[in-house]
This record gives sequence, structure tokens and C-alpha cells, in this order.
Amino acid sequence: IVAILTFPLTGGYALMFFVGALSINMYIHYKVNRNIDAGIFSINYLASIASSVDSLIKMDIPFIYSYIERLKSCKSTCEIILKNSKSVERIAGMDVFGDYFNIIFLYQVRAYYRIMNKLENSREDLILIYNILGELDSFAAIASYKNDHEDKLCEAEFIKDERRLVIKKALNPLLIDGVENDIELGEKGIILTGSNMSGKSTYLRTAGVNAILAEAFGFALAKEYRGT
Repeated sequence: IVAILTFPLTGGYALMFFVGALSINMYIHYKVNRNIDAGIFSINYLASIASSVDSLIKMDIPFIYSYIERLKSCKSTCEIILKNSKSVERIAGMDVFGDYFNIIFLYQVRAYYRIMNKLENSREDLILIYNILGELDSFAAIASYKNDHEDKLCEAEFIKDERRLVIKKALNPLLIDGVENDIELGEKGIILTGSNMSGKSTYLRTAGVNAILAEAFGFALAKEYRGT
């Protein structure tokens, strides 16, 4: 900018200064950008997360009140991300011109380090945001799965007095149009035999996956589930 403004007065010297400054900035731009490309992508991703948090804290859903209150404590961090992330993004639809602009003024590089400095003391907030959004996302996934398979699910019943697993008409959640199987395991287990490719592994996976569903979420893909 100085070279351009002083060109009428200094002529060739201003041009030399401009070319020299441009060369230095070009070197810095490509040298630094190789190291911060992943960071720039991360900031753009953080911006989408901050936008989600901003939407969540405006919702009136009793079930997630405790989560909303915890997210509100991170509002200032989200505002920093949303306010500064646009500076890091490329100029949409103008990649070539955006590159020249970034080379001449090192705009993206300066913006990246500016936002990183502001987020330096927000590590705990970011961890909290990730944990809460991950938990809410898992709730949504479970609710969606239960809603889509409501007619095939049963509530898990847990037995305290004996080591036993009884599953009636169990289905493998990983198979489309799978075959229903009854599964019953006692204290001594079972001996499972059969020819190759007859479904022994699928049978065991059906028992295992349903046991995990029951223990983790309280339901199984079966007509009846009783287990220790």
C-alpha cells in the first residue's frame, strides 16, 4: 500500500519496494500455509459447531435443559469462533483473487494466528462443547433408531439371581431382512456346530450385538430379551 501511494513521488523505487515486499509475502504465504492448512480446516469445522451451539442454547426443550445451561457457559468462546472464522475462509467463488489478496496482505495467515491466540485459553470450553454435542448426538441417533424399528424392539429384562441369556426371535441389527433366531445360554454355555457358511458367526454376532444394545440402551432387537 505504501509503495502504491508513493509511486508518483518515488517512481522506480516504489515499484522495487512493492516487488520485494510481494516476494517476501509470497514466500511467507506458501511456507506458512503448508503448516496451517489443517488448522484452517479445523477452524471452519469449529465454526459449524459454534453455530450449532448458538442454535441449541435458544431452544426450549426440557429434556436437555441441563446441557443447554452448560453450553451457555461456553457462549463467549463460540462468539469468538463465529466472529473470527470468516476471516480464515477463502473468498467464496473468488479463489484466484482470494489467493492474490492473501498473498499481498497475508490476510488469511494473520487471521488464523489471531483466532488461535484468542482460543488459547478456551481449551476447557472446547472439550466441554465436544462432549455435550457428542452426547446429544448419540441421544438423537438412539431415538431415531428406536423410532425406525419400534415394531421390532423389546425392552430388556435383567436377571439378578442366575447367569443366563434368553433372546426370543432375535434379529441381527447389521443385516437387512435377517432371519429370526432363538438364543439361550446358561451357566455352561453352548457348543455351536455347523458346516462352513451356515451362519454360526452371524448367530453369535446376533447374540453379542443384542447384549450390547440391552446393556447400553435397555432394548434389544427381538421379541423378548432376558439376561444377566
